[in-house]
Amino acid sequence: MAEPLWRPVLIRDPLPQGPDGLISLDGVTAPSPMLLDSVDDSYSTLRYRIGDLIGWDFLNSLENAFVDKETPMDPGTIYSWLNTGRGISINELPLNSGWMVIVKEDHGNQTYWRMFLKTREQDGSQGRPMTERIWDIASRNSGDPTVYEKGGKEKNVPEGYWVDFTEWAGRYGWDRVPALSNWVTYYQGARFGLFAHTENLDLKTAMERMYPDEPFSWITVRSTITPLPTPKPPNPTSTPISGG
Repeated sequence: MAEPLWRPVLIRDPLPQGPDGLISLDGVTAPSPMLLDSVDDSYSTLRYRIGDLIGWDFLNSLENAFVDKETPMDPGTIYSWLNTGRGISINELPLNSGWMVIVKEDHGNQTYWRMFLKTREQDGSQGRPMTERIWDIASRNSGDPTVYEKGGKEKNVPEGYWVDFTEWAGRYGWDRVPALSNWVTYYQGARFGLFAHTENLDLKTAMERMYPDEPFSWITVRSTITPLPTPKPPNPTSTPISGG
């Protein structure tokens, strides 16, 4: 049997439920850079593994990690994996600067995204050439009504060398979530940067563990995870990250 890619190192024993189980993420910038003790090590290990693969520290900055349940979430959602201490929202700045691209994948009536990151070294020593056409989600704002109605447009396969972040995140237990049904007209509903370390829990159970003494009103709760088949913008002149 293959060795696991990471092992949890619990700081608190016995492991508490609820907000007392949150651990700060060293060296990570986010409004509240915390995750549950049981999953923070998988994030840190993934961070350094991705850094080795692409040559820059992609996961040193997040749009969000833990978000208190009293903070309003996006329209169309009741609660989010970010409320559970098991979710992260990726910083989108590399998308705007060309160091990140996304690929649209439809599974049944749900839309998912696959995220690729451009490698620092473009000589073939890192990553691989892409074969997938990418989705230009920002083009919905181009003024073209046809593009707006589709939530963006497909573009040609980009040149260069890339790493499939979604695949590697899945290896460390971080699964993507599907877009909301309104993603075509509501940008935040695409949720291409939202990943959750569920440990086989559904969202309802994860929320109840985070807030064990508080009642919840659930209108519709269903699993949002599909198993995978398998900051700032990077400065090309910066010192490459190292680590296992």
